[in-house]
Amino acid sequence: MSRDAQTAKAIKPTPELTIAALIDAVAARLAQAKIWMDPSSSAFDEACLLVLWTLDMPHETLDNVAHAPVDPEQVVHVQRLVSERINRQMPAAYLIRECWYQGVPFYIDERTCVPRSLIGELIVSGALDTWLNERSQRVLDLGTGNGSLAVLAAMMWRNVHIDAADVSQDALEVARMNVQRHGQSEHITLIKSDVLAHVRGPYDLILCNPPHFSSAEYGELPHELRVEPPIALHGGPDGMDFIRELLRHGLEVLSAQGGLVLEIGHARSAFEAAFPNLKGVWLHTHAGFDQVVLVSRDALMRWRSVAEAPMVMGTGSLTGSGIHRQNSESPATTTSTTASAAPSAAAVPITVMALVDAMASRLHSAGVSFGHGTTNAFDEAAWLTLWALNKPVNELDQLAQMVVAPEQATRVRQVISERITRRIPAAYITREAWLQGVAFYVDERVIIPRSFIAELIAYGSMDAWLTEQTRHVLDLCTGNGSLAVLAAMVWPEVVVDAADLSRDALDVARINVQRHGLSQRISLIESNGLTQVRGPYDLILCNPPYVNSTSMSRLPAEYLAEPRMALEGGSDGMDFIRNLMRDVLGVMSEHAVLVLEIGNERPHYDVAFAGLETVWLDTTSGTDQVALITHEALIQWLHR
Repeated sequence: MSRDAQTAKAIKPTPELTIAALIDAVAARLAQAKIWMDPSSSAFDEACLLVLWTLDMPHETLDNVAHAPVDPEQVVHVQRLVSERINRQMPAAYLIRECWYQGVPFYIDERTCVPRSLIGELIVSGALDTWLNERSQRVLDLGTGNGSLAVLAAMMWRNVHIDAADVSQDALEVARMNVQRHGQSEHITLIKSDVLAHVRGPYDLILCNPPHFSSAEYGELPHELRVEPPIALHGGPDGMDFIRELLRHGLEVLSAQGGLVLEIGHARSAFEAAFPNLKGVWLHTHAGFDQVVLVSRDALMRWRSVAEAPMVMGTGSLTGSGIHRQNSESPATTTSTTASAAPSAAAVPITVMALVDAMASRLHSAGVSFGHGTTNAFDEAAWLTLWALNKPVNELDQLAQMVVAPEQATRVRQVISERITRRIPAAYITREAWLQGVAFYVDERVIIPRSFIAELIAYGSMDAWLTEQTRHVLDLCTGNGSLAVLAAMVWPEVVVDAADLSRDALDVARINVQRHGLSQRISLIESNGLTQVRGPYDLILCNPPYVNSTSMSRLPAEYLAEPRMALEGGSDGMDFIRNLMRDVLGVMSEHAVLVLEIGNERPHYDVAFAGLETVWLDTTSGTDQVALITHEALIQWLHR
């Protein structure tokens, strides 16, 4: 049976077929075909894209049209498109001539790569804003492709002019379509240039997602990626050819305060091997801290001025909530700390990095679960090793080659054994957790803080929903008080009530409020839901218990070690939230908003609160984990 015939068989065009059923059938067919998809996508995502595009419906209308019937003729069109996707093994964006990037639609075809640069996330989140100032006037998007980074930059930085350069005239024609589509022709100049050959500067910021796949890596890419323009992907034998040329001439086009934002994907080890002693700032994206680097003009100048010398680098770094391994060479020289700790020639030395590697192997072999501050065995091993050695957790680079005394190594092994044997989150051992770069005390009386609301506070993603009258904030289900503390830090003009049913949790929250010097602005309230809070509140933050009973029964031991009352949300996860929705208007001001985290429970939320107008906020985990509900939307829903 041909692939076309298989597809037709899998999707039966009957009058009763609904859009939701058609999407499910397409998703099953795509999954069965085992074609490659971008890691950020899934068979269901692609099915939604292909079906709704064929039906000429906006993607965001799916919830409203899911149960609408599909005409048999439309099913046939969907079949053909799915067959083309499977048989040609090309990105779906090439078939529909459009892709959405950071919430913005762009024209796309085979002349350019599908935009997926992490730099777009940094532009939209405001993470690069601190590298620009009121004197900043010009930005270069080098290797612009379809122009998506240039367009996003022009949208976000209204007072800055963007030059968008590419060696490919075909790519520039596609970029021109997107520049015109989004009305940015006055703010973006398109330039045909081989690397920096035809750009003039000076630029205050250069954005660049260059070709960085090595020859070996490029040969192993899936077909869907190899149909994209090779010139935009293949970076030579080690992947660094384009970057070498850029760094060789970058000083010539950077302003005095300028910097280079460079995406290198998973090629950090190759980057560091090719450019030893080049000091950059590794920027945080949803993919971690090792894919995008910012190199200032000063750092580039220092690197260029240093004669060739043996590489002296560490082998890891910890920033914020995660530790990230670097695959660089061992230092050719050592610090005085390392030298003083060196054992005698008769001893068998073990370094910090060797110990971390060994402990990571133990954690991996033991099959422990992560997700309470780290996401993998190496990060967790580094965290616990440095803590057990009484060393700062952000100094793995400096300490990587330090020799560990036998008694210290024994202490580390004991800590790792406790982690494996007790199956508890590492934060319960260290009594500390990090959230958005801020340290908090934790113990078994509270869950480990990991709310996505924290990033919305830190990134300013909720600010547009607040007003000048926003003065009184409620953090409901405060746990260890981390959201209340972050809110008070970010919004110095507000006062915060932090409420929780658990007196034990409030005792922990009090430690953190006092630790961060916020006792005058944060009040702790023992309250079962809203029973003891008074309001009116202008903003209510709530990360409630929302795990449904089926999911609770499947949680790993590490999660079950946390207080169940902070997790269990009843059969569908919505028990606490139902009570909240019923009573919350009584404590909201007229301009108030409720920001509610529901994790992976959106299907249950949509059923329980059908008809409630909800704004879904974008987080690093997607767009369906944190809901925002206005005072007006609640009134309309309650009186429907």
